[in-house]
Order: sequence, then structure tokens, then C-alpha cells
Amino acid sequence: MKKVMLIVPSFRKGGVERVVNTLSIGLKKHYDVYVVIYNRPIEYKVEVSQMNLDTPILTGSFGRKIKNIFYRVIKLKRLIKEISPDFIVSFMGNLYSI
Repeated sequence: MKKVMLIVPSFRKGGVERVVNTLSIGLKKHYDVYVVIYNRPIEYKVEVSQMNLDTPILTGSFGRKIKNIFYRVIKLKRLIKEISPDFIVSFMGNLYSI
């Protein structure tokens, strides 16, 4: 079965998060679906495999933000290599270039 990875910054109650949740439920009938979030909290019931990168979105200094993005990129690349998804869809993130 083909694998789909959906990447979203968080799973708080919101529009994008609702779309990702609905999409993951619909896609799980035909694909192995993995939802990747940057950090907690999770306010939706996730019915598919979920991975948390544990890299919070900081509101601190510019240097801390850059460092956190660097760690996020490394963790996400490792996860992509490990899961080897056929499709990757990113929502509302700054990691489109990966």
C-alpha cells in the first residue's frame, strides 16, 4: 500500500488542522497515512499514525528560531528516510523546500 505523509505545525483546534484530520480519515481507506506535527498539544482525535517532532514553534530570538528550524529539518529528513513515503503534503509550514 502506498504511503502518504501529511505535515502540519500542530493539531490544535483550527481550520488547517481540521482539514488535515478529515483528509487523513479519508485517505486511510486507500493509503498508509502518517501525520507529522512539530509539537503538542493534540486537540483532535487522530485515527492514523502520528509522529511528533518535538520542535516547538518559538517566539524568542532570531537565533533560537533558526536553531529550531535546523533541528526540525534534520528530524524531518530522518523521518522521511525511515518511512519512505510516496507522497508528502505540507500544510502551513516553512519546510516546503525539503
